[in-house]
Amino acid sequence: MHYVYFLSRFPHYSETFIQEEIDSLIKSGNSVQIIALNFKNPKTEKYTVTKSTINPFALLAAILKKEVNSESIVLSTHAVKTILSAIWHDKASIHKYILLWLNLDYLALTIHQTKQLTVVNHFLFRSSVAGYLVAHKLAYPLSLKLHTKSSTLGDSVLKRMFEFASEISAISSNCASHFSSRFGNNKKIQIARQYINKNALVNLQHLKKTSGKFVIICIGRLVPKKGFEQFIQAYVDLSTELKQNVCISFIGEGKELNNLKSIVENKGLEDVVKFHGRLNHLNTIKHLRKASLLVVPSVVTEFDQDGIPTVIPEAMMLKTLILASDVGGISELISDNQTGFLYNSTSKIELTEKLANIIKNYNTFEAITESAYSKVLNEYQPITS
Repeated sequence: MHYVYFLSRFPHYSETFIQEEIDSLIKSGNSVQIIALNFKNPKTEKYTVTKSTINPFALLAAILKKEVNSESIVLSTHAVKTILSAIWHDKASIHKYILLWLNLDYLALTIHQTKQLTVVNHFLFRSSVAGYLVAHKLAYPLSLKLHTKSSTLGDSVLKRMFEFASEISAISSNCASHFSSRFGNNKKIQIARQYINKNALVNLQHLKKTSGKFVIICIGRLVPKKGFEQFIQAYVDLSTELKQNVCISFIGEGKELNNLKSIVENKGLEDVVKFHGRLNHLNTIKHLRKASLLVVPSVVTEFDQDGIPTVIPEAMMLKTLILASDVGGISELISDNQTGFLYNSTSKIELTEKLANIIKNYNTFEAITESAYSKVLNEYQPITS
């Protein structure tokens, strides 16, 4: 089988599960083609990535070549209507959608056509519109992979995509139920957790936890939906005694960095909190394994929310204790006092109380990390050689 992935960019450090998924397909004897809409896509030696272009001559040549046989996607009524609907819903991105639209024939010409071909879309963003329009015009099967209840696309575009898709899956029941009720789709949405490299994670279990300190780690993009500001405030509310031996590490980058640093400085936490910035996946996982506790304080914002952050099943595989909010599908993996600790995302008081309890009784939770490890072994794809 030949799979064509339409992505915003690849590889992306915060979406390593897509890379793991592609690697698994290749190991199983499939071929994979990656199309990245960002023409500034980072270079990668391991994968061949086709990028969109801003070269007007290349774009025009592709349109003319496709239109000779009346196969142009750019000039099709369906594509024009879909792009206009997308722009109407997201007017701020009009220039990005126009560039996407003009690239459709150029990108379609790069596809290695074969009878056994499936177009794959992750998330419901602009890249998904490109994948859908190419698959629709060329009559390729389309696989939609859903991660959160959030989307940058309007209902009219989403409905077209859902009706056309030959296969739809979601990483959580929470996400699947949301879209099933929203569109009344008659196609069953399968539950398929995101990929994690269980082999590599098992091989890192020998790393010992950091001794002498209670290390709390937060991993993810520094954006509002991650709730990191609320977590820092909750830590401040702990008793002086509980805070004595605690250090906090943030791994990630994003627009909230300066805000978080300002809070840390204002609260006098410079010796407690360290911002590591963006690390590669292996170094991130090593930090996660050595940490005492992973905190995932996700919140629901007006435009975005988490599904199941990949760092949660990774931490479960590494037997690192987890404290997480109940946003999205997180509660499908984290059962309070069974596979980790769960709190109401709107309650800073509950977060502080749970955090205090964990620090006080940390050495009594081995059964919880073992239970979490077993749950991931059962629910995620099997380890392959």
